[in-house]
Amino acid sequence: MALGVNYNNKQNGQFQPTVYSNYKMSNTLSAVDQTTFSATFWNKILKLSIAPRKQTSDDSVVWDFDNSISIYINHTKARILANELKLFLSDPATYNSSGVPSGMGLITISNGSEFGVNGTFLVIRKINENGTPESSYAYQFKDDYFYSVRNYNDKTSEFNRSFEDYRNIEVEQLITLLEMYYQSMTNALAYSVVDALQYQNSRMHSSLEEIASKLGVSLKGGNSRQPKQESFFNKPQQDYNKKTIDDISAQLE
Repeated sequence: MALGVNYNNKQNGQFQPTVYSNYKMSNTLSAVDQTTFSATFWNKILKLSIAPRKQTSDDSVVWDFDNSISIYINHTKARILANELKLFLSDPATYNSSGVPSGMGLITISNGSEFGVNGTFLVIRKINENGTPESSYAYQFKDDYFYSVRNYNDKTSEFNRSFEDYRNIEVEQLITLLEMYYQSMTNALAYSVVDALQYQNSRMHSSLEEIASKLGVSLKGGNSRQPKQESFFNKPQQDYNKKTIDDISAQLE
């Protein structure tokens, strides 16, 4: 998954990168709202946004990100939402309008029945204190756009387009996005990368220390390393073969 990064964000004096996912979707032929969907990673949370299409004097497509509706979810709610999307794909009638709340927002997946149309929609709503929506946008997942080529004949150039297996590909991509996010939040992968680079980082730090030393600058902080403790089970066992029967008997008394 390719990502863009904004390095200009700071919160409470600390650097907080904003990373934009390239898993973007747009639909100008939607039966409900002509919108675009995007995802952003910031401050350890995932921001999901739906923006409407701007009215233009020509047929150009311009998205109105200033008037988008967004919801911010943590890794737990991302896992729940991913599961709800899977359940919806298995039974769109039973799991219609299912999703997760966060703050004053609610994100759900819909079979279109509340809009009076057939289709698959991602809906983000702003909910007031009474539980009713103040504003909302729906993104209609494209179900007749992506296809594979099958039965290609290089002599006649004839082929078939297969749409059926890819009608839910955008929903599946959203599931992948959510899964990658909540899995990466374990920091397990981050640790493995840091661990793999420790030799290179150590060499770089040594070079910086040498340069700093020549400039009269100290880079060393306090040493908080604890003394190494030997495990009981790593201690060498006594070699009873070298002891006499009397020595062993004395230890057993």
